[in-house]
Amino acid sequence: IQEDLIFMDLRMPVMDGEEATRRLTAMQVTRHIPVLLLTAHVRSTDHGDFLKSGAREVLLKPIHRADIIAALERHIPESVRETTTTAAP
Repeated sequence: IQEDLIFMDLRMPVMDGEEATRRLTAMQVTRHIPVLLLTAHVRSTDHGDFLKSGAREVLLKPIHRADIIAALERHIPESVRETTTTAAP
């Protein structure tokens, strides 16, 4: 898997983002990929439970550009950032 980061909606039909994150982090091939959960409705007491599922962070919708940039800076390894910025024209 070549992904550097996964944005996962928390509220989805069939399987919610919390369960999907648990399954992803249990898989050896995806365990190291940061998962950020996105939601419009969350109580502050829920954050700890979501992080226990393996998510690195919970972002609240609507998400602003600055929030996305800050999340990328927190969770994308420096080596990946250097590769993508030097490869851009």
